[in-house]
Amino acid sequence: MTNSEKSLSPTTEGHTPQKQRAIGFRYISGVVDKAVLDQIASRLSEQDISFKSFDMSGQPQASINDLLSSFALFLSSDITNAYMLGLLTNATYDVLRNSLLGLWTSIKGKKVTQVTAHCSKKVPVSLDINMTVGNDSLTFKLDGDVSEEVQRVLIDRIFDFLKSHRESKQPQHLILFTDKTKTAWNPVPFETLIQREFEKHNKASL
Repeated sequence: MTNSEKSLSPTTEGHTPQKQRAIGFRYISGVVDKAVLDQIASRLSEQDISFKSFDMSGQPQASINDLLSSFALFLSSDITNAYMLGLLTNATYDVLRNSLLGLWTSIKGKKVTQVTAHCSKKVPVSLDINMTVGNDSLTFKLDGDVSEEVQRVLIDRIFDFLKSHRESKQPQHLILFTDKTKTAWNPVPFETLIQREFEKHNKASL
């Protein structure tokens, strides 16, 4: 995580809980219209949620991006905690959900050039939504050409998952993929995915 992304969790001194609610968006310019970002920032600001965007254009993308997208949203723990405690109003939740939906829709079906130390290639754009619940980091993978109705259901199910999730005693990073029906989220430990990628790489090099 970059220093900019860490700044999404400000200290509590001198701030109200509402002012700590923040969303960061990591992206590559040329794919997302700036007008879309400005509109989302304005709507979230009306609900006392700050929105910061970080343009990653021109920076080499490591091979780990096969698992973690260059396009990612980071929701501060103040937002997730408020939701889990029932402190978000319906109006705030609607704006939050519609903002996530708007970003997902704006990049759906687009491609971006992924540059590594060895090559460059065109890859479909996907969107990660990152949250923290207690000791656990959660990354929800939003991809695929699905309808807006399905998109809306999946975003709602993200927040449903937060309420049902039981945090582990030891810190862990879970990557969550949609099931075959596109109606639920299946968590997989990040270490498991890394191991799979490592084994795939070894087989390919034989």
